[in-house]
Amino acid sequence: MAMVLALCVPSGAGREATACVFAELPLETRHGFLLHALSYRQHEPATRAAILLHDWAQVGSSCWGELPAELCARGFDVLIPDLCGQGPSEMPGMLWLSRRDLAMLEWLDVTALLGWVGSSVDSIAVLCVGWAGWVAPQLVGEDWRVRHVVWICPQGEIEEGRRWDLPHRSSLELLLVSSEKEIESSALAGDLFSRLNPGVELRLFSQSESGCSILSKTYFRTGLLDWLCAQPKFQSPGRQ
Repeated sequence: MAMVLALCVPSGAGREATACVFAELPLETRHGFLLHALSYRQHEPATRAAILLHDWAQVGSSCWGELPAELCARGFDVLIPDLCGQGPSEMPGMLWLSRRDLAMLEWLDVTALLGWVGSSVDSIAVLCVGWAGWVAPQLVGEDWRVRHVVWICPQGEIEEGRRWDLPHRSSLELLLVSSEKEIESSALAGDLFSRLNPGVELRLFSQSESGCSILSKTYFRTGLLDWLCAQPKFQSPGRQ
């Protein structure tokens, strides 16, 4: 049974406080096992939603910190699943998870995630940390409403990264974020940036934080929120 409560989110300067509905719920996948998820919904039907995918060996509640509530205060519905085999989320008993074969992402049912998004939503942002970024192309390919993809501290080999691609769409914006101190991550981000330009923004940070820990920084979350909210509102595919 889902747990539901009303959450009053503090507002930023010049914005009214937003009362969001918080819920802890299961998402049933096509494979028959359940993903544990947290959600924040507006009281009125929202036009924007965000799906937040955490890094390996993390759970959504600890990875994203204050960002879900801040997104809600900006008018987003927010979904935070725990990837299969992480936290309370189930996984197939025969599946041995490793970072390298990306098995946990292969078993992630993107239709279950997108099925949570309300019909009133016309713009979806997908935010990924580390290895979770490999699932972004599936989400983009499945739903034209995915307008923004943010990949924080990409993980993987550059050779693998050259197989990572997004469907070409004029309404799609990609933001790559990495720390200069994470050499492999910044190298992958740089390679993706050079290959996928134009339509891609790359930000490198000199601070030592990386992965989920960078989300603890207020300046980072503020910049991320501003980037998401500053993008133009696009119409349906037939009117782009």
